[in-house]
Amino acid sequence: MNMLYHVQDEIQPDLTVAVFDAKGKTFRHELYSGYKEGRPPLSDDLRIQLPILQELLKLCGIRVIIREGVEADDTAASIAKVARREGYEVVLLSSDKDLLQVLSDGVRVIRPTKKGVAGAEIYTEASFINEYGFHPAAMPDYLAIVGDPSDNVKGVHGIGEKGAKKLLSQYPTIEAIYASLKELPKAQRDKFIIAGMDSVIWTRDNLTVLRDDIFDRDADFINDCINTRIDFDGAEKLALRLGLSRVLKRIGSTKAPSPREFYHQEKSVAPQCEVMTLDYKTELITTPERFSHSPKVFDLKTAYYLLHPDEAARNYTALTDAIRTSDDPSEALDTVAGNLNAEIESYEGLLNVMNDIDLPLIPALNKMEAHGVRIEREIFAGVQAELSSRISEIEYRLADITGARINVNSSAQVSWLLFDKLKFTPSGKTKGKTSYSTEAGVLEKLAKSPNGEPPSLILEHRELSKMLTSFVIPFQKFADKDGIIHTTFDPAMTGTGRLSSRDPNMQNIPAFGSWAVKIKSGLLPVNPENVFVSADYSQVELRVLAYMSGEERLIEAFTQGRDIHTETASWVFGAMPEFVTAEMRRAAKMINFGLLYGMSSFGLAERLDIPRKEADGIMRRYFDALPKIQPFVDSLIQSAKERGYSRTLAGRIRPVKEIPAKGSALDRALINSPIQGTAADIARKAVTSFAATGEAELFLQVHDSLVCECPAGRAGEVSEILRKVMVDAGGEVSLLKAESKTGRSLASV
Repeated sequence: MNMLYHVQDEIQPDLTVAVFDAKGKTFRHELYSGYKEGRPPLSDDLRIQLPILQELLKLCGIRVIIREGVEADDTAASIAKVARREGYEVVLLSSDKDLLQVLSDGVRVIRPTKKGVAGAEIYTEASFINEYGFHPAAMPDYLAIVGDPSDNVKGVHGIGEKGAKKLLSQYPTIEAIYASLKELPKAQRDKFIIAGMDSVIWTRDNLTVLRDDIFDRDADFINDCINTRIDFDGAEKLALRLGLSRVLKRIGSTKAPSPREFYHQEKSVAPQCEVMTLDYKTELITTPERFSHSPKVFDLKTAYYLLHPDEAARNYTALTDAIRTSDDPSEALDTVAGNLNAEIESYEGLLNVMNDIDLPLIPALNKMEAHGVRIEREIFAGVQAELSSRISEIEYRLADITGARINVNSSAQVSWLLFDKLKFTPSGKTKGKTSYSTEAGVLEKLAKSPNGEPPSLILEHRELSKMLTSFVIPFQKFADKDGIIHTTFDPAMTGTGRLSSRDPNMQNIPAFGSWAVKIKSGLLPVNPENVFVSADYSQVELRVLAYMSGEERLIEAFTQGRDIHTETASWVFGAMPEFVTAEMRRAAKMINFGLLYGMSSFGLAERLDIPRKEADGIMRRYFDALPKIQPFVDSLIQSAKERGYSRTLAGRIRPVKEIPAKGSALDRALINSPIQGTAADIARKAVTSFAATGEAELFLQVHDSLVCECPAGRAGEVSEILRKVMVDAGGEVSLLKAESKTGRSLASV
């Protein structure tokens, strides 16, 4: 349902039809007994959902069509033909590559990828020809040649995708290929002769989707689709039973599923346990007898995350599934919770992290999500139009100066354009070694070279495409009918303890640049009379580094309020602060922040574009000027490897063996995790503490900053309270400083 809503929001269709396979065999099984033989059966989990899904679609006013004896792609192709005849443009949403043969003027296909519909491939007749080299109508010919393992279709043995594409670009059909066998290389010719013309054509014909005889020519089904209506009561009742909050919101229901009823029904919780949820995202399990010494609430997900921060996002569902499918779910739940709690208690300070930091944060985040931020639709519509226009200009300009029109979003096509056609010197191949790297660093270097306009345009295209697809379009999509965006904060996602945000991601809005300003100018307080108040930690991770390392020069500079990057440049380059140049300060800033991520002199040389020897000298002088930093950094790596985990000041752990890095990358993570993790702990406490004051509506936390809204007349007072709460959250880290701003839009704060 979420995927369907995503696409509907993107294309705004007049009519939506959902097509399913009918039960039983189709005419293709009658023609070919081995058709789809060997394909694994539909999983039980999915099979039992299909009739429920079909019922839900019908109740939500979406026509569901199932035709006996034919497959869903045949039905969809027939619908596309009739709909085009009736004057409709058609978009087919399907991962089935067979449907690409239906592409024509006015018919597009959206193919979801492994990332779902958000990263879907959108095919038109022209883009298909550009990728495959032949017309979509020849797709059955192509499949008959290369074979289709998913349908148990063998193909012409020895002819792969590349060969089939090349052949069909020269000879448009299988008949044309066989008519021209003499022109083919002997090896290819022999393969087609062995396969046999009649057999390959028979396979092709049975892979061609039906486009007739499924619907009458009077297109009654279109009238049926037009006349569908939402069965509000039925849809609401079913969505409530299934716990589908987004469906309820979509149909305009103000009700929310009952978490207690839903989870008791699904999980068979023991009488001594009480299970609730907060917006269906966090399971709260109360087990007074077992955890009488702990706060009332024990959160299974938080507990698992505290022990496995790098694996929780991937493995937590498997844990709950194992509980639910066990012989005695109640006993299994009790056992798992008890084991997690005991393991947490075995780490110094980790129980306090759970009880004093992570659990109190959950209701604060839910309150922030419920409040949200308002979107100004006219501003976003204007920005979308500007971005789309500029992206088109870039594509036309790139085609004009290179003589080739490519899909700029395709790394392979960009690689071909730059390194094969335009003969730029490549830096290296991609991880899979299939094409030369076109990552940002490579393009930035190429853009500085003579004739560097093409890579420069590609860089700009990528930046603007990200603005459009990651922010401008999603923000409009996720806004409710009142224009309010309610993001979802996940406190159990990142390895270091930082919060994450999704649907949409409100933490990743670009901070700088004209486009960032335009986007943020369209994000406003929910109450039009209010203003935003934000407070931002000043260089919080560097201040944490100063405190944890005990480096006196850093502590003194922060205590006296001096510019830390200018001071560092003064120490490193031996110049009085007043004589530090902008370039010297830039180098010092790069070291200060790079050190937090274990940057080497090689990395510094790359970032400053200076010789490695010069970067070595700068790094050496840095560590000489701050003699406690290097031993501290080394101790972070050594102690983590000896213990088996890194540790923040508060006691949050990160198991070494679970960090997705090796070698020097692992060492960098072991330097960064205690520092960034301590800063994240402080930010978590600040969110909880400020939410508890009730002074203003907090709605956003972005790593080092908090943003709330309040009446304009209270902005000064709220600013002071917010800054004080944030500084006090540092506890023993007394070097903290927070700076505040006030404004009418997010662009001002």
